[in-house]
Parts: sequence; C-alpha cells; structure tokens
Amino acid sequence: MLLLLTGALLTGCGGGGGGSATEGNPAAVTIEISPRRIDSGDRVTATVRLRDIRVFDFNGLIIKVLYPSALDYVANSATLLLPEETDFTFAPTEENADESDYLLFYLDTADVDQSNRIADITFLLEGTGTLAESKVSVDVDAADSDDRDSFDTSSPKFTALSSTSVQVVDS
Repeated sequence: MLLLLTGALLTGCGGGGGGSATEGNPAAVTIEISPRRIDSGDRVTATVRLRDIRVFDFNGLIIKVLYPSALDYVANSATLLLPEETDFTFAPTEENADESDYLLFYLDTADVDQSNRIADITFLLEGTGTLAESKVSVDVDAADSDDRDSFDTSSPKFTALSSTSVQVVDS
C-alpha cells in the first residue's frame, strides 16, 4: 500500500483530554510524552493517538505538534502505526518559530482502515538545554495535498486539542 505521508515540524504533544472528532475536528487526538522529566541530552518518546478519523469527510489530515525550542526532533525517529499494517517510517518537516518549533505530519485518509479509523504516530525529542516545565501540544486539521506547502509559523492556525508537560534539567 502506498502511504502518502509527509511530516512537517509541529509542536504539540499532549497527554490530557483530546479534541473530539464530533466537535468539528477531522479526528479525536491526544498526545503523551514519556518520561516527562529528563536530563539535558536525554530523549523522550512522544505518541500522538488519532481516533475516529473521519475518513469519508476529508482527503487528508495535517497533524501539528508544537514543542519548546529546548527540545530537538530526533531525525528518522517518526513512525506511523496503522492497525493490521506494519509501521511506516517517515521524515516530518520541521518548522522553527520564535521560542517553539512545529512538526507537521500529513496523513492521506485513503491509507486509514475505514473500519478502525485509528492511527498512532511516535517520535523522539531530545533535550538540548534546561527547560522549566513546559507544554507540548497537538492539533489536527483537514488538509488536501495542495495544503502541504502552505504552513506559516507566523499564522499556524493552531488550536491545542491535547497537551502534556515536559521538563529538562541540567545533568
């Protein structure tokens, strides 16, 4: 199966309640980070969980993760897991903003199982300096293939649907 998936940098990892697909969002989404407190130079695993993906209503999704600049995305660490499929590795696009960064992941809804309508994205973030307890958040929006080059950090159209905290201390 050809997986049409592209990633772009978004900040946004979260652990609380996520936005519901029934609230006008193209999917319900949550973000989790483990561990939530690390030493500088250590890594956390971020997991974005998409549920109730509205595969019949949209051609694709853009999953935006917003995270502090004291964390760096670990190259080649992103994986997409679809039910009853193997994991797919992909390279998200990273976008740097003033004091935070974005990872952007694009998911073609044709690749999502219509009966399960779920997907998980995991990736690593590395602490590069000290960071007081801060938020990592996620947003999900509908996106067509022609939307993939239109992300702008000065107007990211970002509404956190789920967030979690992370802290980086001096080792």
